[in-house]
Amino acid sequence: SEQEKAAERLTLLARVMASNVAAAVSFNEPVSAGEILKALAAEPSILSAQVVDSRGRVFARYGGRGGAAPDGGMPAAAGQGALSLREFLFDRDSFRVATPIVLDGEALGSIIVDAGLGPLRASLLWDAAVLTAIIFASGLGALVLSHHLQKLVSDPISRLAEAMRSVSHSKDYRLQVKKDGNDEIGTLIDGFNDMLAEIGARDRQLEHLAHHDALTQLPNRVLFESELRRAMMRAQRRGNRMGVMFIDLDHFKEINDTLGHAVGDLLLQAASARITGCIRQSDLVARMGGDEFTVILDDLHQVRDAAAIAQKIVDEVARPFELAGHQLRISASIGVGCYPDDGADIDSLLAHADAAMYAVKEAGRNGYRLRAREAGPATVG
Repeated sequence: SEQEKAAERLTLLARVMASNVAAAVSFNEPVSAGEILKALAAEPSILSAQVVDSRGRVFARYGGRGGAAPDGGMPAAAGQGALSLREFLFDRDSFRVATPIVLDGEALGSIIVDAGLGPLRASLLWDAAVLTAIIFASGLGALVLSHHLQKLVSDPISRLAEAMRSVSHSKDYRLQVKKDGNDEIGTLIDGFNDMLAEIGARDRQLEHLAHHDALTQLPNRVLFESELRRAMMRAQRRGNRMGVMFIDLDHFKEINDTLGHAVGDLLLQAASARITGCIRQSDLVARMGGDEFTVILDDLHQVRDAAAIAQKIVDEVARPFELAGHQLRISASIGVGCYPDDGADIDSLLAHADAAMYAVKEAGRNGYRLRAREAGPATVG
């Protein structure tokens, strides 16, 4: 029935909006949530909407009624049955749909949408009048007109509804809906596409922040561990060598404590740039935290290839840094582990590289070592 379809459309719209505002609620951005709710202005039957957080407080709202249920409103949870025909035509002025807001399995609150039944009733009565006119006016002309209206109105709305369902299930915000014109439906589609683009851009930004160091923009520990697993799997599959370096910046703490964190941050950025400039395009540099860095050496032909890269890094880091009116000098202590020579799994390879780095520090710093237990001093530049 028409009322069932209306309730189904409103439920779907509420689910899409719940997905769209989830990030804003998670990051406590009520202004962003409010901007997302403004997209409901394109749906004339919507009277009001509000986002309620997990503690029952109104987080953001849309409409002039402050999120309260309109007179005759019908509180309902998402997925509740449609109104009876009597309620639809006579007893109720509005109905309500509430949908939970969930992000990564965590319930953040809910979104409540109130829709007026007036436009739906008018639409139902108009359809009945058109049907009566078609019967009396004979069928051929009305059939052509109906087909034309379907192409102009029903097809774009169907595409939009299908896109909403697809985005709700797949969370793929790259999807765009094709529009046929610049009428009201075209404006609605433009708003929907812009909303998806904004959410997609925000998701990409959050993804970048989750896997990169904010200061140096290098991959962080999470991305390093993921890429290390991939590099070792490639080496095992191809029968090649690969390596990992642990790099600690000597004397950084003294500079950071003496000249302050601002100069220390500049030094970390400059040192990370020099380290990155020493590696090959296939390799990866990551910041583990503080003054510690790691390097994944992909597809090594010989162990001495790792030694050559380590020596290059030692030489580059040892050159003076001119920063904030100061000439700063630091050095690098580097431990190197190579697969399969120093370990056949990730844990043993990392343990070897870490032990080799501390052996360099004990031997006087400013150098690299391929073997943690080898005799003699570290190799220095």
